[in-house]
Amino acid sequence: MEAGDRNFILYVMRLEINEEKIFLAIARNNPDENIPNLAEKTQIEVSAGQRYAFIVPKGEQWTDFYFIRCGADGFYYPFFRKKLWEPRARYFVLCGIILADPKQTFPIGKNLNNFEIPVNGLLRFFANDVPGFYHNNRGTIKINVKRLL
Repeated sequence: MEAGDRNFILYVMRLEINEEKIFLAIARNNPDENIPNLAEKTQIEVSAGQRYAFIVPKGEQWTDFYFIRCGADGFYYPFFRKKLWEPRARYFVLCGIILADPKQTFPIGKNLNNFEIPVNGLLRFFANDVPGFYHNNRGTIKINVKRLL
């Protein structure tokens, strides 16, 4: 199976209350692509009203534009901010998207506790960047996800 092959099984996970798992956010993954690459084929099935905690372990980093290394809280860059996937957050902040509604993006950073899911759908993680500029991103960040309610 080639990296660009879209014909593979997508793993959808459900977390039970108090269950936690580690997931990967891949810097190259553009949030609106069907499945950006084979490394991210697991998504979390979520329902409106569920609550989650997201924690990134210390030391996790990824790279923007081939050489700008940062953690899950991203970095400040003053240009093109309104064109970011999640304009409320800095460049390369770890974010989540609920695929049922592309407007349902939210910043996570290195720690987001007691987040209430607004709509039913599949949850995926991504680095906040300008659409069309994911090709020069590198690395992954681990995220510990725990369902609270």
